[in-house]
Amino acid sequence: LNQVGFHRSLDEAYQQALAQHSEHVLIRIDVDRMKPLNELAGYEVGDRALQWVAQAIETHIRRDDCIARTHGDVFYCLLRHCPIDEGEIIANRMLREVRECDFRIEEQRYPLSVSIGATTLNSGSESVKNAVSAAEVACEAAKEAGHDRLRVFTQGNVDLLRREQDFECINEIQCALQEDRFKLYAQRIFALQSDEPYQHYELLIRIQD
Repeated sequence: LNQVGFHRSLDEAYQQALAQHSEHVLIRIDVDRMKPLNELAGYEVGDRALQWVAQAIETHIRRDDCIARTHGDVFYCLLRHCPIDEGEIIANRMLREVRECDFRIEEQRYPLSVSIGATTLNSGSESVKNAVSAAEVACEAAKEAGHDRLRVFTQGNVDLLRREQDFECINEIQCALQEDRFKLYAQRIFALQSDEPYQHYELLIRIQD
């Protein structure tokens, strides 16, 4: 699926979770080190690598699950009616499948790996958007931990909750830049004990929320 089709599937799964209290697992998969691969081997090799990764992922999804490439080197999987424990098992199989695949172009082997973030999508999820954000945060944590690994976002994970807050802050700053909601202020600094002949100011930038 593409991004539009996948989000339609996510919305349907979320509505089902609300109505039936069912549980699904959302997985984000980032292909590791695609930028240097594209630069060193060329974009044709990079595209072939993405195809290999897609096939490796597809090997381990079940009949009712869905997979999407939303953009660039990012894939998402929706594991329908799946507890998080089972989702972790499936995600780890995907990790191993990609790691062990023998990807070669003209006898030149290119090692591949992915970083995976997973989270639940159920009646306790605030929204589809929040679930996608949680999977993204977990995936970033997997990459920062050294790539080729899985991280699961849970509400009890303080470190990942802090990362999610950082992501929200970054998004707010980006939106404010696009919408011109930053204002510049100058605050005069006065010397209280002497007559300072020069004027000093502190410059402040404020965001209008």
